[in-house]
Amino acid sequence: MRRTFEVNVFGPMAMVQGFAPLLVKTATPERPTVIVNIGSTASLPPPFMATYGASKAAIQGLSGALRLEMYSLNVRVMTLELGVVRTAMSAGEKLGDIMRSPTSGYYDNFDEIFKQVEATMADLLTSAPTAAAVASQIADAVKASPPPKLWLGEMSAAFRFIVPLLPVRLLDHLWWKPQGVDKVKAPIR
Repeated sequence: MRRTFEVNVFGPMAMVQGFAPLLVKTATPERPTVIVNIGSTASLPPPFMATYGASKAAIQGLSGALRLEMYSLNVRVMTLELGVVRTAMSAGEKLGDIMRSPTSGYYDNFDEIFKQVEATMADLLTSAPTAAAVASQIADAVKASPPPKLWLGEMSAAFRFIVPLLPVRLLDHLWWKPQGVDKVKAPIR
């Protein structure tokens, strides 16, 4: 958990603190400087990704406050709300790391659940944009007038427009099968 927060929250905020004097000094009303923080649609965390989702929710909160605090200094803050993007992490190399939630050790069949999530991710990756394509879109947004939030990647539109409107119980139900919650088996005590 600490490592995830170090990478996703404390690291980016340390960078902002370190570069803030330069960003403020070089910013003008005609040419503001830009901070880009990497959020995720997983800030509304799916099952078994609580730590990762919490870290992304934290960076969203910090970015929102920072955007308001830095605006009058001609520094813009843009938060990326990324859905599924074809990267090493989404391809499975790091998926196991982010799926270890505080409760994942309680299930006898966690490996089976993880395979279900891998299969769901593989399906989403077939239509997900590449990291290079997303990087190009980010660069275009920064060059233009950066929006407060930029939603990119597979499923990001659903998280932007549909998910906020859903009742919590319905949303919970929608997570069950794709995330393998329907397969959870508690250990025999």
